[in-house]
Amino acid sequence: MASEQFRLPEECKVRDLAFQILALELIEQLKNDPSRIQREVQTIIRN
Repeated sequence: MASEQFRLPEECKVRDLAFQILALELIEQLKNDPSRIQREVQTIIRN
């Protein structure tokens, strides 16, 4: 139980940071190559 309490906040931080980075990258890619966004999202979802 204790390990879950310590692990969960870190996972949330990593997830939030990943979404922030993804959002910024998608905004930049949308300006340049809209079709690339779908490929990038699919790659991230697989990983």
